[in-house]
Amino acid sequence: MRAPLLTLPGLLLALSGAGETPSEENPAAGDPAPRLVFHGHDAGLRDLLIRRAEVWHDAGDFLLAVLSPNLVETLHARGIATQALPAEAAGGLDLWLVADDHAGDELAPHARRLATAAGVHVLAVPANLSPFADGGQHACHTGVARVRREPVRPAPVLRWRGLEGARGIEALGAGDPRIQALVDQVDAAKLQANNAALVAIPTRRSDQPGGFQAQAQIKASLEAFGLSVTLQDFGPTADNVVAEIPGAVTPERIVVIGAHYDSIGGLATGPAPGADDNGSGTAAVIELARILATAGPFENTIRLMLFAAEEFGLVGSNYAAAQSVASGEEILAMLNMDMIAYRAPGDTRDVDFITTSTTPSLTDFAAATGALYVPDWAWKKAGLTAGTSDHKSFWSHGFPAAFFFEDAHEYYPAIHTPADTQALATNDWDLARMIARGVLATAATLAEPLDLSISHAPLADTDDGVGPYLVTAAVTSLVGTTVNAVDVTWTVDGTTWSTAPLAFDGAQWKGLIAGGASPVDVEYYLTARDDAGYSEVAPEGADLGAEPYSFFVGTKTVFYATGFEGPGDEGWTHGAYSGTDDWQRGTPNGKAGDPSAAHSGTSVWGNDLGAAGFNGAYPANAESYLRSPVIDTTGSTNLWLEFRRWLNVEDAVHDQAQIYVDDLLFWQNTATFSGVVSTADEAWSEEEMHVFWAPGGAPSIQVEFRLRSDNSVQLGGWNLDSFAVVQRDPAPPPPAPGFTLSPATVAAVGGGEVVAAGSGMGGVLSVTVGGVPVPFTQGAGEVRFDAPVFGQLGAATVTVTTAAGVGSADLNVVAADPPVLVGPATVTIGGLLDVSVGAAPDGLAWLLLSLTSGATVVAGLPPLEIGGGNPTALLPLGSGVLDAAGAWSPAFPVPANPSLAGLLAYFEAVTFDPAGALLDTSGVLAVSIDE
Repeated sequence: MRAPLLTLPGLLLALSGAGETPSEENPAAGDPAPRLVFHGHDAGLRDLLIRRAEVWHDAGDFLLAVLSPNLVETLHARGIATQALPAEAAGGLDLWLVADDHAGDELAPHARRLATAAGVHVLAVPANLSPFADGGQHACHTGVARVRREPVRPAPVLRWRGLEGARGIEALGAGDPRIQALVDQVDAAKLQANNAALVAIPTRRSDQPGGFQAQAQIKASLEAFGLSVTLQDFGPTADNVVAEIPGAVTPERIVVIGAHYDSIGGLATGPAPGADDNGSGTAAVIELARILATAGPFENTIRLMLFAAEEFGLVGSNYAAAQSVASGEEILAMLNMDMIAYRAPGDTRDVDFITTSTTPSLTDFAAATGALYVPDWAWKKAGLTAGTSDHKSFWSHGFPAAFFFEDAHEYYPAIHTPADTQALATNDWDLARMIARGVLATAATLAEPLDLSISHAPLADTDDGVGPYLVTAAVTSLVGTTVNAVDVTWTVDGTTWSTAPLAFDGAQWKGLIAGGASPVDVEYYLTARDDAGYSEVAPEGADLGAEPYSFFVGTKTVFYATGFEGPGDEGWTHGAYSGTDDWQRGTPNGKAGDPSAAHSGTSVWGNDLGAAGFNGAYPANAESYLRSPVIDTTGSTNLWLEFRRWLNVEDAVHDQAQIYVDDLLFWQNTATFSGVVSTADEAWSEEEMHVFWAPGGAPSIQVEFRLRSDNSVQLGGWNLDSFAVVQRDPAPPPPAPGFTLSPATVAAVGGGEVVAAGSGMGGVLSVTVGGVPVPFTQGAGEVRFDAPVFGQLGAATVTVTTAAGVGSADLNVVAADPPVLVGPATVTIGGLLDVSVGAAPDGLAWLLLSLTSGATVVAGLPPLEIGGGNPTALLPLGSGVLDAAGAWSPAFPVPANPSLAGLLAYFEAVTFDPAGALLDTSGVLAVSIDE
């Protein structure tokens, strides 16, 4: 019988333990024998039960799980069918699942049939014996599976760039060209050649010499690509073969690409070519290793794993997954390939994503990623009956896993026989290439190609309510030649976003975020692009919805602040409403997802900080609290809580992390319909929460952090640091402008840039020099303008006007020495060329033009830098008298002749100083003539 789909939110509440006592939810207090729970391939219900019960196995249509009597009643009340197994299923015997399609395999006399459901027989077999008369295992995805009496650990929901499942990929619009280039390299001929080399070994059974030969052959292949290879020894059989491409930024975050390389036949020493099962998946991992070996850098680590002893019951992969758990590794995803090169006659060419013992969010992500990068991509979801593959090992140990398979119902029928040959079993290498490309695209996307490096110090809170705010970043392209552009995108209301370019000053990129409002939180992120077409966003994923940078504009009145660094608890108290109080103050130790250090200083408050003798996880079936002292907030008008948080807690359907203010529930972690989305902080986050029910102020407040847990899964819980209660107010009115000038002295000929920087320099309305308005550029705490041509020497007053008032400073004007020639870099056909010559006052000047640069000697003149050595290439344009400030500013019309477009003209001035009777030259002005 199939269970109805989980459509009632009430079931979530029922399974969350509402109205139940802890003892009622303890499986040990109920029936210790497992039950069949018919979830009907409903992954949401399955994952709920993993968190609410002791689930041993996902058989596709049903689970094998130990349930409390109360939970059984809850499921039945909601229309979810269960079936009790006889008492001997509780322990002592091995449990096996055998599908109807193995009815031809004779069962051993010692195998007892306990139940039959959904075409699967549940067998009880004496420990370590085969259920089959021939003593064989017949294991894994052929409809036979051995049940491990170990509870499945819940795997987290996959999040990429802060977004769940496929949401981030679907928001991209276009793929990464680096990833596309990798995907395009997957070669069907190389897949086939890799497979042929494996099939040439008569059997790759892990306890036979051929298994060790295959191990050595695979190791040599990976090493030939330049990879460092290790062997993972887990017993007397062949070993797991492992190669890694270390991440350049976060190497502790790992993406696993896996396949088993062993094969099995009817007899221990008989032929077992295993071309499809699983030479095909192994050949694909080797091909992806070839491509990925030189494909970096990636932010995260890619681990390539070829497992031994899969055919003996996932032995190699179970060992690998258990080692990852014991080492505290962060496996982002396990991508498994097992049988990918056979297509039945008439079957469509598509990848089957297996739903049994896999993570739905990762499957959705892989399907969407394949669609983005693989031209012939086609896929569907399907369940396996009873059987499974190496992905189950990682999934059962709490890591997200996906299984890429040829067809769940029409896979090659003659596996585990001498007929699993390349000629018969691997008839569609285009299918294998499509699947391998999908795996590569998914792995590379999760590993995050590091295209550009963005180094940026996030902007701090400010009481400057006018702005603008200067953003600086050092950006380097790691795959291209140059960085083409960097933009800043920001919002002050969380809805409307604005974008502005940054400019490169020769060392770093600089740009502005517009100001003008307070008190507000400004959120922003940076986007960089290079000449190779690659881009990077900082912080990662902020363009898709992940958390951006932010800063506060306004003023804060601090009523209370602590970093928990004092010699005592400073009036903070803790206890338990029920169960165990595990609140501790001290140094966190990085266990159960906790941080390994405080945000600032050394101390935090948290649930079980993981010191010696503690595991770092909060206890089961408990409700505990951490309570602040009463905080005096007399005179407050706009209260906020500010603190740093590192929180790891199950979906609120199961465990509740809560904040109370004055005994009112103020905040709680999210409860989702599926009940499987945990809060899993990976860094200290800055939390700012408005005490919205006290708009007119409150004389005092008291804050309480609570954690309420059920009996299923326990994570790291609360970690708190840098706690404060503040009042937020608008920024103070800006002062009238006050500034200094740089440079403070300019030549009368003008043309140079002047910076006026100081206080009150935001929101500038106008700038005048000597009473004449000049164009200006607003900066952060400054304005910039070009010095005009001055009519006299001495002091010229610079006046800056804002809404707050007027400020002024004197600019010292001197004669140009040595002579200079100032003008535009470009001029249009038919326009005017305005230039200025600066030299000694009351002198003379001549302007020369040439279409050639290079030194030229003319009798009676100083050496020139234009003309290319040919005096006839010099054209006199005109002459004039320098005024009392030493400036002459002529304008020359550019002929309306289209043939001039694209030419580069060179100008040079010759000046005469009457006081010293000296001739001099100005240097070259190069001007491009545009249409």
